[in-house]
Amino acid sequence: MLVALFLEEGPYNFPLKSLDLGNNQFGTRELTTILPFLKSWEALNSLSVEGNCINNRGAQLLAEVLDTVRIRRLSLNRNQISKEGLSCILSSQNARYLTSLMISDNEDIGSAEIDEIARFLSRATTSLKLLEVGSHRQCFRIVWFEKLCQSLQNNTTMSKMSIVGSLHGPIEIFISNEQRKNMEKYMADLMKSFGITCCCENGSKIDDIINSATKIKFPHALHLNLDKCREIGLVLSRCKMLQELCLNGNRGCLGEEMLVALFLAEGPYNFP
Repeated sequence: MLVALFLEEGPYNFPLKSLDLGNNQFGTRELTTILPFLKSWEALNSLSVEGNCINNRGAQLLAEVLDTVRIRRLSLNRNQISKEGLSCILSSQNARYLTSLMISDNEDIGSAEIDEIARFLSRATTSLKLLEVGSHRQCFRIVWFEKLCQSLQNNTTMSKMSIVGSLHGPIEIFISNEQRKNMEKYMADLMKSFGITCCCENGSKIDDIINSATKIKFPHALHLNLDKCREIGLVLSRCKMLQELCLNGNRGCLGEEMLVALFLAEGPYNFP
């Protein structure tokens, strides 16, 4: 089908600028087939392959496209890409021209992948304005959030960051030039997006903010699972001044294993 669409009657001579191949359940083999087609469109600035079966090898093929075409918007959501594939894409020749990158709900989003993104954001040559990251399948760790915020201190282009799978649900963070200059202070406000309210006005690190947290509250719509309970337990273990904790209205079943992860695995806690 891809051959019939893109190759049998080609080469085409129109100036294609946007191509959406999302939700077609294709992978590396299909990408290999249409790779010459993708490389031939010099005017292409938006490419979506979200909702497919693209793995790290497929990401390497997409990196080859980025080596020849200056794509501005790239959507890779809901695929099977991990650090190896992400590294290929972010180190490609024209990755610096990306203004929007969507990579949420991929195979593995962990510390290695977040480190890769943070290094990319720290580069002086990046043009990225919008980043979507995280996964509905696992909790987005606060330490990952800290790494991204630290990378933004030297970044001059980012204006919006969307995080999927945080403790508080999906959140959107808008970054202005003023906030970028005062990222350390801004981080305390951002922590409210994770349900954490603190009394620290000028915390320089996430540790300072969590140490001084007085309230941790999650919405009634929160779907607690074991992964999120473990993350909350880690946060609680770093609290020194916590006075109010609210997990009212969990829509899942708060079973014994989850309660252990919340209150015992990282304890005993030393907040009032």
